[in-house]
Amino acid sequence: MLPIRQILVPLDGSTTAESSLGHARAVARPLDVPLHLVRVVPPSAASDRDGAQDPVRWRLERSDAEAYLAETARELRDDGFETETAVLAGRPAEEIVSYARRNGVDLVVLSRRGKDGCVGAPMGGTAYKVVYRIGTSVLLTPPGTGTASRDEVRYRRLLVPVDGSPASEWALQAAASLLPGRGGELVAARALELESSDSVRGPRRDAEAFLARARRRVSRPGLRLDEVPVVPADQAAGRLHVLAEERDVDLIVLSAHGRSTDVPWPYGSVATNLLLHGRRPTLVLQDQPEPRFAEPPEREKPVRRPATGRRSPQAGTSAPGSGGASPSDP
Repeated sequence: MLPIRQILVPLDGSTTAESSLGHARAVARPLDVPLHLVRVVPPSAASDRDGAQDPVRWRLERSDAEAYLAETARELRDDGFETETAVLAGRPAEEIVSYARRNGVDLVVLSRRGKDGCVGAPMGGTAYKVVYRIGTSVLLTPPGTGTASRDEVRYRRLLVPVDGSPASEWALQAAASLLPGRGGELVAARALELESSDSVRGPRRDAEAFLARARRRVSRPGLRLDEVPVVPADQAAGRLHVLAEERDVDLIVLSAHGRSTDVPWPYGSVATNLLLHGRRPTLVLQDQPEPRFAEPPEREKPVRRPATGRRSPQAGTSAPGSGGASPSDP
């Protein structure tokens, strides 16, 4: 399983994107890992009304971005976090993914939408591209308001879907490490494939043995582990959405694939559903060290014929978070 040693937080200067900072702090503190803050200045930011590039305007935009990141980093360092900053130039998704790969980032924390994101969409286009191309663990947060850098999230109750796989057991242990030392609750939602009454005993025995082992590994004073059956497994995603609201969880933590490891996508079906449609912060832990992932199918996008002479994407093109371009944007 992949440890988290470097965390990347893409920012665009908006309070919407800053809503991810509180969660980045909440993960970085117990793990004692550095935070990388990046901001991308796209070419359009330095263009005049006619689309022509304006060098003076470009320098001003870059200077503003540097000042913004420097101030944000100062606040984090004053609070005990090791922090690095970078202003990038280009397309947001491509630049952020490239930065993550160059710097060995293990986790990207970003808001579902940036300052230009469509309010009615479940996820902005830049976030969508980053999530599916980054190949690392991802923490996706709902848009918020306020200056989140001053408001570290305090996790009290975490929901962890488990299916008896080593990956889901790892996710349960990772979730336990994010809870306060003297308290907190883990809600372990177990999925079972139940076809008939005769087939129940085996899966139930396996699930009970799994949870007994997991309970021993995460046990500590003040930590509560609550088990919630989620059946049948093919309806797990819908039930998890409901359960997250019923239990008022602060974060959903799950492995990217669980039992379904032999797939060409960065996430299994449950993780994909929670990332695309969840209303609670969701941490998906990547369990494949060298992803062999194909691009996911575009959402509601018409097929386009490739243009003659179009350059192929470079290895490492995709980036998280600050923008809100539509998924159909190039």
